[in-house]
Amino acid sequence: MRVHRLILCLCAVGILAACTSASPPVQEMSDARLAIAAAEQVDAAKHAPTQFVEAKLLLKSAQSNLERRAYAAARRDAGLAKQLATEAREASERQRTEPNREQPVPIK
Repeated sequence: MRVHRLILCLCAVGILAACTSASPPVQEMSDARLAIAAAEQVDAAKHAPTQFVEAKLLLKSAQSNLERRAYAAARRDAGLAKQLATEAREASERQRTEPNREQPVPIK
């Protein structure tokens, strides 16, 4: 009897896990798009081009995965896109608030 309960519990957990990854990552995609838009607003393409371009590429990959119904990959790429877009926005904001920060003078 215990074995049957264990098997039922494992099946239930497996089904729940499958349902979570089987749903489209709508919120994650939206979050990534908003993060990229916020980065664009502070000229991240100019001040943090590497992170900004990579975020946009990851969002494109996420969209492609979403269209193929590869939801787990889409969710991963959207999350990474959001993270990189946020980093780009923060780096751009730092550059904008400290544009004339004095550079150290090399000692000869």
